[in-house]
Amino acid sequence: TPKDELIFAAQKINDLVQKQGLRYRDIAVVSGNVETYGNYVEQVCKKYQIPYFLDTTKEVLFHPFIEFIRAILQVIENDFSYNAVMRLLRTGFCQLEEAKIDKLENYLLATGIRGASMWNKRWLRMPKNEKSYNIEELEATRQQIMKDFVPVLEVYQKKTTVEERMVALYKYIVSLNIEKQLFEREKELLAEGQQTKAKEYEQIYRIVMDLFQKCVAVLGKECLSIRELEEILDAGFEAAKVAVIPPGYDSVTIGDIERTRLNHVKVLLFLGVNEGIIPKSVNQGGIISQYER
Repeated sequence: TPKDELIFAAQKINDLVQKQGLRYRDIAVVSGNVETYGNYVEQVCKKYQIPYFLDTTKEVLFHPFIEFIRAILQVIENDFSYNAVMRLLRTGFCQLEEAKIDKLENYLLATGIRGASMWNKRWLRMPKNEKSYNIEELEATRQQIMKDFVPVLEVYQKKTTVEERMVALYKYIVSLNIEKQLFEREKELLAEGQQTKAKEYEQIYRIVMDLFQKCVAVLGKECLSIRELEEILDAGFEAAKVAVIPPGYDSVTIGDIERTRLNHVKVLLFLGVNEGIIPKSVNQGGIISQYER
């Protein structure tokens, strides 16, 4: 299996380093299907204590910041349903402590509160087991959430253009100081030695802002439904990828046989030399066949 091959490669790498005096940077691992092997790289290299650089581009669709933007639209589209609200708060960008979110979640489940009208007025309803709820604290949490969210809600509840809606999203992001939050998380990841994840956090804000600008440039004066805008943004997020820059320290490069550039490598391990992958099978139709070519 791909995992078995990686384990064999890891054992070979440690043997080369410990017994033959090579540096990790002298060794590279390549494959014709780096996506499959990439699923096991972190687990195997951590077990064998091998510093590595995985040379691949990563999709950003499930990044917490992307999830946050999608959740904003879902909250408005689903009229503050329990699932949509919790999806938004659990991304961690709304500047609420986990303990407050937990208490709010229990309160929403106990009372069944939903809808913009209920979220826009003072909370007084108490569940049967009222001793376990501090209504003043919950009301303060509601006010904190709605203070920044109301301007976005007002824009999306009216018939507005794509430009007005993207500006409202941008202002909400600025009001929560998310660029700084992403920068702080990047620093934490660097301190933990997670260079790859840190690079994701470094690039994600610019990727999102570029997509917002493109939406305004192409569709700015159009009036779209929330669902249509969601589909357009999702298409942009699915196409976006973050490029990871190699770290400067001693590490094994793991990459793709076609795109990874390798300089001064003394040992090359080639994984997955399987039929259909090396050489790659061509499934697309054409005027002439692969054989004729």
